[in-house]
Amino acid sequence: MTLRGIRRWLRRVLVATTAAAAVSLAVLAVLWHAYPFPMERLDALPASPVVTDRGGTCLLQLTAADEQWRFPVPLERVSPWLLKATIAAEDKRFYEHPGVDSAAAARALLQNLSAGRTVSGASTLTMQICRMMDARPRTLWSKSVEAFRAVQLESRLSKADVLCAYLNRAPYGRNFCGVEAASQAYFGCSASQLSLAQSALLAGLPQSPARFRPDRRPAAAMARRQYVLDRMLALGYITPGEYRCAADEPLAIRSSEPDRSALHAAQLALSQRPGGGRTTIDLALQQEVVRLVRAHVPSLPPQSDVSVVVIDLAGGEIRCLVGSADPDDPNGGQVCGATAWRSPGSALKPFVYAAAFEAARADANTLVYDVPIERSGWAPHNFDGTFRGPVTVAAALRDSLNVPAILVAEQMGMERCAGLMTAAGVAFRDRPAQNLGLAMVVGGAEVRLLDLTNAYATIGRGGVYRPAVLFADSGVGEHGRDAHATKPAGGMATPVVSGSPWACHKTGEHGRDAHATQTEHGRDAHATQTRAMDANVCAALDAILSTRNRCPAGMEDRLGDAIPWFMWKTGTSSGRRDAWALGHNGRFAVGVWVGRFSGGGSGGFVGALAAEALLATIFDSPLVRSTRPTAAARPWVVMHPLDRPAEAAAPVHIVYPAQGATFVTIAGQAVINARVNQDRELHWFLDSHLLPQRQAPRLTLPAGRYELRCVTAEGQASAVTFHVQ
Repeated sequence: MTLRGIRRWLRRVLVATTAAAAVSLAVLAVLWHAYPFPMERLDALPASPVVTDRGGTCLLQLTAADEQWRFPVPLERVSPWLLKATIAAEDKRFYEHPGVDSAAAARALLQNLSAGRTVSGASTLTMQICRMMDARPRTLWSKSVEAFRAVQLESRLSKADVLCAYLNRAPYGRNFCGVEAASQAYFGCSASQLSLAQSALLAGLPQSPARFRPDRRPAAAMARRQYVLDRMLALGYITPGEYRCAADEPLAIRSSEPDRSALHAAQLALSQRPGGGRTTIDLALQQEVVRLVRAHVPSLPPQSDVSVVVIDLAGGEIRCLVGSADPDDPNGGQVCGATAWRSPGSALKPFVYAAAFEAARADANTLVYDVPIERSGWAPHNFDGTFRGPVTVAAALRDSLNVPAILVAEQMGMERCAGLMTAAGVAFRDRPAQNLGLAMVVGGAEVRLLDLTNAYATIGRGGVYRPAVLFADSGVGEHGRDAHATKPAGGMATPVVSGSPWACHKTGEHGRDAHATQTEHGRDAHATQTRAMDANVCAALDAILSTRNRCPAGMEDRLGDAIPWFMWKTGTSSGRRDAWALGHNGRFAVGVWVGRFSGGGSGGFVGALAAEALLATIFDSPLVRSTRPTAAARPWVVMHPLDRPAEAAAPVHIVYPAQGATFVTIAGQAVINARVNQDRELHWFLDSHLLPQRQAPRLTLPAGRYELRCVTAEGQASAVTFHVQ
C-alpha cells in the first residue's frame, strides 16, 4: 500500500472512530437523562431499630425490615484504619477515578483474555455500591451497567459520601450489613473503636463474606487479614511497626449483647416509635431497681410478679420501668405490668381527700366517720372488718379507712373527685371517669401503674401535672411526628409514651383550666405542663403520709434521718389480687405493683406487706434517697365543713341478720356473722341469754327459731328474729 493509501485509510479510521465516539456520547447523553441515578433508592436504606438509654447504651435492637442487621453511621464514626484498609483491599485508586478505574479494567481484560476465563475483576467501590442496589448475574452487560451507574453516582456524591455509602451497605457475613453491625457482632464495639487489625479483617470480608467469615472460618479470615495488611503496607498507609503489631494481634471474636434489664421499657418505646431512639431510662438506676426487685421476689407468694416505675419529678422523665421480675419467665414474664390495667385498691384515696381540701370543706384535723353504711345493697367495711367511729382525716388516710373516704367522695361528688384524679394523670379503663361510682374510691375501677405513678409525681411537684415521657427528645412523638393523645369512643384520652404526652386529660368538673388539652386524630394540640392541684393541698398530703409521721415497712429499727423522707400510700384490691405502694420523695415518684398477671389472688397480696417494703427499699437506694422533707403546709380555714353522715347519728340497728331471714344448715349447723350500724360496745342477747362478747357475734346455730338482741349502755336496743332450717 502506498503512502497515499495509508493516509487515506487512517483518515477513514479517524472519521469512523470520531463518528463512533460521537454516537456513543450521544447515546450516553440520552441514557444519562433517560435513566437518572435512583438516589431515592440509595437513600432508602432500612435501618435496624435501636433503643438506647439516656446515655446511649443499647437496650434493644432488632433486624431491619429486610431481615438484615444494619446500623448506618456517618463517616466520622468509623475508625480511620477501616477507611484505609477498605481502600487498600478494594480500590487503591479510589480518590483518582471517576467511578470506573480504566487502568484496572484494562489490566483485568488482558488477564482474563490471557487465561481464557475470568480471573480478575476491576470493580471499584462505587461500582460495588451499584451492584448491591441491583443484584444481577455477573456478565459483561452487568459490568457495563454498573460502570454507567458508578459514573452517574460519582457525579452526584463526593468521595467521602461514596465511601460512607459503601461502608454502610457492604456485606460482612451472615446478615450483617455495614461496618457498625459487623463491629458489634464480631468485636463487641462500635466502628469508631476498631483497631488496625480488626479493621483489616473487616475490610477483607466483603469480597467473599461466607468464605472469610471469622466466626466460622477463622484461618481463612486471618489469611485475608494478612493480605489486607500487606496491601496497606505496600501503599504506605501504615508503618512497618504498625504492620507487625497488627499482624501479631490474635483473632478475638466477641459479640455485644444489649442489656436486658430494661427490656419492657425498650419494647414500650418501640411500640410507640418503631424506629427506636434515645430514651430517658437511667440504666444504672434500672439495674439497681431490677436487683432490688429480684431480691424481694423470694419473700412473695409463689408465682408472684412485680412491676416498678420511677419518674423524675423535674422533667417527668421515666427513669426506670420494670415490667416484670423476669422477662424470660414463660409464665407471664413477657407481660409489662407497668401498662396493665389493674385495680388500685385504696391508692386513689389521697385524691379524694385532696378534692375536699381544695374546696375548703376539710383539713387534716377534720372529723370524718368510720361507721357501717349501705349503698344499694353494698355494705363496705375496712380491711380488718371493724369500724372506728369518728376519726380525723389524717388518721383515716394514714390507716386507709374505707368508709370515711367513700362518704367524703359522696359529699364532694364523684365527678369532682374523678376530675381531679384525671387532671393529676390517672387514666381509667373503658369508661369516662365522671361515670365511675363510689366503688372507685376503694379500687372499683382499673388503672395503670405508669399513670398512677405519674399522678403521685403530680403531688410531688406541688400539683403541677406533666406528661410522663419515655424519649429524650420529648418534643417529638410517635413515628417522628408531634405526638398527640387521641380520644377514643369512651371519652378518655389514650396515653402515648413518646415525645410530648403520656396522657391528655380533661374530664369532669374540676373547675380549672389546669387540664391537658385532648386532641382527636392528631390535631395541633399538645399535652403541656398544667396546674392540677393546689400546692398547699399537696403539702398537706405529704405531711399526712410522710415517713416523719409513720414508719415504713422494714425500717422499724431506724430513727430520725436514718429513715429516708418520702410520702406513700398503699392499696390492696378486692380478692387480694393486686398489692400497690406509691409515693414520692421530692425528687422521684415511685410506683410498685405486686400480684399475678393471671389475676389469681393470694393472702399475701396486701399493699402494706407485699409492696411497701420494696417501695421503701427503692427510696432508700443511694440513687434515689432523700432526707429532706417537702415544704410544710400552711393551715387554712374550713369554710364549708363536711356534713355528718346520717349513719353516725342513727340509733343502734342490727343490719344482719335481717328481720325474718331464713338460713339453711350445712352439716347440721348454720354460721351467721351478726352486724350492726355502729362500731361500739354492746350487750348481746340470744333468746334472752347474755352473750360474752361486746362486739357483733359470730353465731353457729342448729335448726330452730331465734331472737337476737343488742342493747347500748344508754338503753337503746335493736332486735331481730330469724329461722335456721
